[in-house]
Amino acid sequence: METQQIETRLQHFFDQIATIQHYQRLSERITKQTIQDLYEKDKQLATLTPEHREVFDSSLDVFSIYSPYTGENRPYSVKKSTIKDTAKLVHLHKNRQYQWLLVEAYELFEDFIVSTYELIREDNPEFRLSKDSNKELLSKDLKRKVHLILSRFREKIAGLKTIEQDNKIQKNLRLYLNIIEKFRHIIVHKNGKTSNVPLVTDQILKTSCLLSDKAREPDARAVINDYFGAEDNEGVIVLVEKPVFNYGGISMHINCISSDLI
Repeated sequence: METQQIETRLQHFFDQIATIQHYQRLSERITKQTIQDLYEKDKQLATLTPEHREVFDSSLDVFSIYSPYTGENRPYSVKKSTIKDTAKLVHLHKNRQYQWLLVEAYELFEDFIVSTYELIREDNPEFRLSKDSNKELLSKDLKRKVHLILSRFREKIAGLKTIEQDNKIQKNLRLYLNIIEKFRHIIVHKNGKTSNVPLVTDQILKTSCLLSDKAREPDARAVINDYFGAEDNEGVIVLVEKPVFNYGGISMHINCISSDLI
């Protein structure tokens, strides 16, 4: 019965993640079409003289707010942008969407881990955390102890610790899980950007037990760093599929595939 209940929870989790991936695919399609439209417009303008191109290549966006004192709609900012400026904003907007999809996915993962733990602890006291010996911790308290729950699962579930690192997809799943957990924090609390990439990288490596592993640390560090932007987007968590675009792209160290995380 317990196994069936866990499988039901797992399927529910998979269904929720499928919805998030559906959002991701929709975002990709919409972005691709928008960029294509901007690219075609840019090609058309290329036939104009430089003077005419400068006129038609720019657009103004006026931002306004209703004053609580007068009730009038008053402008507070004006932004001028070229077609290529707009294209870059489209990519950045897509990246913001992906960042928050990652946050949502991790929150769902935490809910799944907590609900599974609550089920298992009922008849398996050896799984209970040290401060939960009498099943006194509520779900909201357990949400803050997911890392401890996962550690207990690794101790008690045969093969779990091994499959995290030695698997057919050749990925250190524990490392990726810690990357996602840290990225979620940066996205929620720091607007998806860190001012200290080396420190964040070391923190992830430490929680993944890789910081002092001379054999595996270099590759693991490279994996983490590949998700950070460069140049004018230095420190930004970049999750889009193609960070280096022919048109209006985002600067990055290399191409990374967002499906590794989302």
